Formats: sequence, C-alpha cells, structure tokens
Amino acid sequence: MEENKKTPGCQPSDGNRVTQSGYINTKLAKRLLLLLLCLLVLILSAGCRRSEHLEISFLDVGQGDAVLISQGNTQILIDGGPSPGVLLRQLAGKMSFFDRNIELVVLTHPHADHINGLLGVLRRYDVSQVIFPATGDVLEGYDGLAYEEWLKLIQEKKIPSTIACEGMSFCLGEANFMILNPQKNLHTGTISDVDNNSIVLELSAGDYNFLLTGDLMWQGELELVLERKIRPVNILKVAHHGSNTSSSLEFLSVAKPDMGIICVGENDFGHPDNTIIERISFHTRGGAVIRTDKCEGITFITDGRSLWAEADLCR
Repeated sequence: MEENKKTPGCQPSDGNRVTQSGYINTKLAKRLLLLLLCLLVLILSAGCRRSEHLEISFLDVGQGDAVLISQGNTQILIDGGPSPGVLLRQLAGKMSFFDRNIELVVLTHPHADHINGLLGVLRRYDVSQVIFPATGDVLEGYDGLAYEEWLKLIQEKKIPSTIACEGMSFCLGEANFMILNPQKNLHTGTISDVDNNSIVLELSAGDYNFLLTGDLMWQGELELVLERKIRPVNILKVAHHGSNTSSSLEFLSVAKPDMGIICVGENDFGHPDNTIIERISFHTRGGAVIRTDKCEGITFITDGRSLWAEADLCR
C-alpha cells in the first residue's frame, strides 16, 4: 500500500477550522463593538450643547419662520415653519439626541408657514407650555384645519397655555422676553388682522437685544412706534419674510438694527422684496442682511457681554 504523503500547505483539521473561525468571529465582534461605541459617542456628542451661553438659532425651514432659543438643555421654540418633517430634522441637529422636552412653544400667529411645523413638535416632544395670540373675532385668514389641530393637541396633551398680550414677560436664564404685541385691543380692519395681531417679542440678554416680529405689517409697526415700544436693536427678525407690506421707514428708522435676518424659502410671493432688502440694508448700522435660504440658518451665541454668529453653509 502506498504511504500517504504530507504535502505542504495541507488543510487544518476540522477542530482547527472551528478554532480559526471562532478567533475570526471574536475579532469581528470586537471591531463591531468598537464601531458601535464610536457611533454612540458621535450621537451623544452631536446632541450635546456647546456651552451654557444663550443661543438664538434662525432655522432654515423653507418659506416660513422657526426660531430656537436655548440655554443648556432648556429650549424655547418660536414658530415652526410649513413642514413638520423639516422642522423635526432641524431640531434633531440642534438638540440632544435624548432630549424630548421643549419648555415653551410660542406660536406668533396661526398661518400655515408658522403653525404647521409646530403640530409635529406637539406630537413628538413633551412641551411644558404654549403661548399664542387670542383669535377674538379675527379668524379670517387663519389656516383653520391646522389651528383646530393645534387646539386639539393642546387639550389632549393637557399642555398649559397662555393667551399672549402686550406687557407679558418671561425669562430663560438671564435672558428676558417682553411681549410687545398683540395689543389689548386687537387690530381689526387692517390689510391682514391675523398678521397685525402677531406676537412680537423683544429678547434682552445683557448688552444685546433681539426683536422678533412675526408677520407684523406696517399698521402694526406704526402703532408700536407711536406707543414708543420700539428701541434700537442688535438683531431684527425682519417681519413677514421681507414682504413689502412690512419693514416701514418709520419702523426701521427707530429700530436701527445692526443686522436684519429674513426667514424665507422658495415662494411665489416675491419674498423678499428687493426694495425692502435695500431699505433694511440702508437702515442697519452694519448694513448686513442675512437670508435663511442663502445661509441655511444662522445661530447667534451670547454671554451677555459678547455676541458671536455661526452661519451654516452659505450659497
């Protein structure tokens, strides 16, 4: 009988193959575990706040308004733009991955480009309180279905709500918010009573102040000027997406902003109006006008003594 010859490179026994496979699987498992740990670190770090400074973020939500104001892990959201999905993606990039609480939601007025996104927020997040303007008899022009859903969600989730009125105030850390509009006597008979009864907020944080104007039109602006409620501001959220119905000469000459922020996206309304852009540029002390459709949002950070700006990708 011919003797079996051992050849170089012969295959290992079955036992050796199992051992080799187990060794490979162990290495693979360790690598997968390391990868998962890295992903977890990235998720956690992406959602961590940069500091305890106050941050005011004008979000790019398309043709609409959404402003997120945060300090640490406490947030105030003002308006939500036209799309729940877009707003939720924006919030995911600004808030902690595990944070499902928003302390205050402010609806300046219930038009679709301000209220629709907030419906998604009320469904997904635990909202501690909401503030919105009284409708009174000023219902014409409201997005009825969205507004009905808004009221329904507030009731179902038992969210404490406050009807906004001039003179009300609240705070976030050292930042103070003052409601300048709507007036005790609501606007009636204007071009758009809904817009002119928008919530207008002045935010003061140390040496800096911001004016957030909703969709206030020139009639509402003029009343605030005549009542001496407007003072020079550092950052102005330009009213009504830069429409020619707002940003009157009388208003801008008193507000004298350092910078104007226009929340706008693709639209068929001609927003922002070129004349208004030129007018705002002329009246701003720095001559700067930032559009969210050009910079995909902008965030201001302040400790009350200094102010920084971080713009996302600018086009």
